[in-house]
Amino acid sequence: MRRNRSSFSRGPRARFDPRWFGAIPTLLAVLALPGWASSGPAGGGCLEHGTPAGPERGGAGAYGVYGDARLARLIDAALANNPALREAHALYRAERQRIPQVTALPDPVLQVTQFARSPETRVGPQTTLLSVTQSFPGFGKRRLRGDSTARAAAVRVEELQARRAEVVHRVKASYYDLAYVDRALEVNREETELLAHYETLARARYVQGFGRQGDVLRLQAEITRSMSVREELHWRRADAAAALNAALARAPDAPVAAVALADRPAVRLDEAALAAAS
Repeated sequence: MRRNRSSFSRGPRARFDPRWFGAIPTLLAVLALPGWASSGPAGGGCLEHGTPAGPERGGAGAYGVYGDARLARLIDAALANNPALREAHALYRAERQRIPQVTALPDPVLQVTQFARSPETRVGPQTTLLSVTQSFPGFGKRRLRGDSTARAAAVRVEELQARRAEVVHRVKASYYDLAYVDRALEVNREETELLAHYETLARARYVQGFGRQGDVLRLQAEITRSMSVREELHWRRADAAAALNAALARAPDAPVAAVALADRPAVRLDEAALAAAS
């Protein structure tokens, strides 16, 4: 629906029509109606079903790291450098910026007409026509558009939080996998050294005629098995390190130092409360 708010002509005898001023109170009354008033947020606030002022930028503090400072630093680095998170945050900001646009009135149109031949009117010949046109959407349309855009922005927030949780999960899973493999490699090294020591003793006893050859062969087979396990652990560590580097947006072959977990936090159970709850 279009309504011309003002239209006047200018010419040798250009005048303002006093009837134009009579439309001003009507226009102000229309703009004051709830259906016509802007539903846009004041100062970047929210609509009726508004979105939060911004997505939570929860770092490592928002996730359980159990006092592991290194894991906290890795999570913070992953959240800061992950391109998927930057994309999700940019989409959220773009959706937020659309709210004041969809709730605002359309731009007014200013039109100037220059007559080649001056038409004669009751106020005299006219040479130039100046008109201003303003479109007014139907009742409640701008509010509904704003609410729809606000809900879309809220969806973007949830998508961002889901991606953030996924990144944190990948970092923690890779980190704890590395911790397990590094500890397994340490145990494997100790086992291999112990088997090698017993194999040396068994071979010395066999040379001196006190031992059996079967004992030596059995220990040598165990050493071979232990070395095979070590090789598999190295491959598993390379995979875990590559997964951690991918979560941190680093090169897949970037070196990752050995991971040693701190002592697990003590767990205290309130048996009385558990019994009461059951």
